[in-house]
Amino acid sequence: GIDYYTAVITPTREGEIDIMIDAGVAKDYAGNLNTAMAAPFTFFYDTTPPTISSTSLQLNIENDPSDDTDNDDDEIVIAFTDAHGTSVYNSDAGSGDGDLEVSDFEFSISGGTATFVDEPPVATSASVDGFNVTLVLPTNDGVRNGRELITISPIVSVTEDEPPVTQYSIFDLAGNGVLADQNNNTVYLNDETAPLLVNAADEESAI
Repeated sequence: GIDYYTAVITPTREGEIDIMIDAGVAKDYAGNLNTAMAAPFTFFYDTTPPTISSTSLQLNIENDPSDDTDNDDDEIVIAFTDAHGTSVYNSDAGSGDGDLEVSDFEFSISGGTATFVDEPPVATSASVDGFNVTLVLPTNDGVRNGRELITISPIVSVTEDEPPVTQYSIFDLAGNGVLADQNNNTVYLNDETAPLLVNAADEESAI
């Protein structure tokens, strides 16, 4: 039969890697030397997960600011950055296994006067365009005053197995999982609270 031999090659940098084995650098048990490879073996080496580079709020201009229930289709746009690849996915199999889903993200809100209706809050829809992910804001309640800080984090969990296994929800093409701990993943809601006019008698009235 044919014997197969294995060599472990660990790249020292990320990016496109070419492996070429020259003639006479390895031999079998009988002392027969190898022949040279006909062509290099090329692959892409990537061990760095994407990170969030920016988060922004996009308002639906058709919403009525005076209606505290009419903000449910405002959008949050999350931009990922990655040195390699072209998009983010919800599987470590990359592009062959589906787009991101609303359950891949975790929302929290602090400060201000408006709150999320559901607990835990979940975006109502998600769409992906390359490294840009658009999430329709979870349903919120109350009139915003612009001090509501929204934090959006990729979902990451750890199993109770021994040893524990970290389970990611968002991946790049190489299968690197996006960490939950991110920078640039917060955004303030817009201010929809009417200003107050205080007269000389210290009586307040909404303008």
